[in-house]
Amino acid sequence: MIRKAKSNYYQNKAKTFRTSDPAKWYKTIYNLSGVSSQHEGLTVNSMGSEAALADKFQISYTEPWKYLITTSIPQLDEVESLLKNYPPPLPSIDQIKSVLNHLNHSKVTGADGVQIWLLKRFSSILAPIVHDIITASITQCKHPSHYKHGLVTPVPKAYPPTDVSNDFRQISVLPHIGKILERVQLQLNQNDIILRPSQHGFTSGRSTTSALISITQPWFNATDNTCHDKAGIHALFIDFKKAFDLVDHGILLNKLRLMNVIINASGCGSKASYLGCSAGVPQGSALSPTLFNIHIDDLDTSVPEDLEPPNLYIGDVMIERVNSFKLLGVSCQINMKWNSHIKEITRKVNRRLCHLRQCRKAHLPTEVGLAIYCTKIRPLLEYAAPVWGGLPHYLVNDLERIQRRSVRIIGLPVNTLPPLSERRDKLTLREMEAITQDVNHPCHHLVPIAQKHDYSIRTKERGSNVGRIISRTERHKSSFMPRAVKLFNNKL
Repeated sequence: MIRKAKSNYYQNKAKTFRTSDPAKWYKTIYNLSGVSSQHEGLTVNSMGSEAALADKFQISYTEPWKYLITTSIPQLDEVESLLKNYPPPLPSIDQIKSVLNHLNHSKVTGADGVQIWLLKRFSSILAPIVHDIITASITQCKHPSHYKHGLVTPVPKAYPPTDVSNDFRQISVLPHIGKILERVQLQLNQNDIILRPSQHGFTSGRSTTSALISITQPWFNATDNTCHDKAGIHALFIDFKKAFDLVDHGILLNKLRLMNVIINASGCGSKASYLGCSAGVPQGSALSPTLFNIHIDDLDTSVPEDLEPPNLYIGDVMIERVNSFKLLGVSCQINMKWNSHIKEITRKVNRRLCHLRQCRKAHLPTEVGLAIYCTKIRPLLEYAAPVWGGLPHYLVNDLERIQRRSVRIIGLPVNTLPPLSERRDKLTLREMEAITQDVNHPCHHLVPIAQKHDYSIRTKERGSNVGRIISRTERHKSSFMPRAVKLFNNKL
C-alpha cells in the first residue's frame, strides 16, 4: 500500500517538479527512496533535556580555550599597511546590490533576525543603506559587535551521536549583514592576500584530488622511478584537533600585518551563545577560510630541513605504525596499492543499493533510480579517481560489477551508462589540463617538459609542452602523472 502511494504521489505531483523546480524534485525522490532518512536527527531524550544539552554544547565548545596560551594582540596602530596614506578601498552601491541579488535564499536567519528573502527581494531599496553601513565600518575600522554574535548549530559527524565533545561539528550562523560585510571586504582585499601555491584548501582551482596528487606522486617517483637507489618513504599523518577553533588571533593579525593587509582587526573575535571566543574563527563566516589559510600558510616552510632523524615519539606518546591510513578520504596502504580503498568504497556503495531497490519496489520511473545512482552512489565510486585510477584489472572489474548491478536493479540495460574506467580517464585528463594550464598549480612542477627539436620524425611532439615519462615499474606506471601524461598527449 505504501509502495502504491509513493508511485501515485510521484506521478500526480512530484513528476512535474523536475522541470519547474529541480531542487524540490531531487528532495522528493530522495525522500521517496529513503536516502534522506538514512540519518536521523538528534534524539534529545537520549542525551538529556534541551536545556541540559545546550549547556553541554556550550561547555564543550569553550573547553579548548580554557588552557590556551595565546600571543598578545597587536595594537591597530602597529599594523602597517600600504594603504595607510590613502583611503581604504570602498565598495560601490552596484557592488552591494550585486551581492544582495546573489544571496542564497536557503540560508538560516542569524541573531539579528534579518531574513535573507527581505534583503534579496528589496535589494534596490536596501543597497544604499547596506552600503552606508559597510563603508562606515571600513572607514572607521570598527566591526559592529552585533554582527559578531553567532548562533552555534551542532551538526552530527557520526550517527547516532553519543559524545557531545567529539561527535558534533559546530556551525556558526552569523547575521547576514555581517557576512555581507565580510564578503565585500574579502573582495576588496583579495589581490593583497598572497598565499603560497602549496595551499589547496578553500582555494579556487584546487581540491582534495590535487592535494592527494601533490602528496602521493612524489612517493611513487622516489620509490619506483629514480636513477639512483630507490628511496623509502616515511609518512607522518597529523590531525590538528579543533584547528579552526584554536586559530591564534595574535599570530593571525601579525601575519596580516606582514602582508600589509587590514581586514577589520577587531572583527577577528567572535561570540557564540553569548560567550566570548579567545581564539578561533567561526565556521560559517565568509572570511574564516581565508583567515585560516593565512594562519597556516607558512606551515610547510617553518620546519627546518636539517633536523636530526626524529624519534617515533611525540612527547610521551608513541606514534602508531599503521599499514593503511585514510588521507583526505582515500585509504593509502603501506605498499602504495589501492585495495583497501576499493574495498571500503564498495562496502559503502553496497549499503546504498537498497535505495535503488526501494525505487523499483515502489514502481517509480527508471529516471528516478538513475538520478539517485548518479548523485548518491556513483560519486562514491569516483571520489579522487585520478589519484587511484590506475587499478589492476581485477579491481576495475569489481567496480564495473557494482555499476552493472545498480543498473539492473533500476531496470535498465547494463550498457545504459558509460564504463567507470572511461569516466576515470576523463576525470584524469581534466585534472591534468588544469595542472598544465596553471603555472602556479602545486603539481605543475611534476609535469615533464617536452624536449624541443626541429627533426621531422613520427615521434615528434604534436604541439605539446608535456614530455613523456618512462616508468621503471608497473606501480609507477599506474600512478597519476604517467597515466595523465599519456592521456594528455594522445588527445593532441
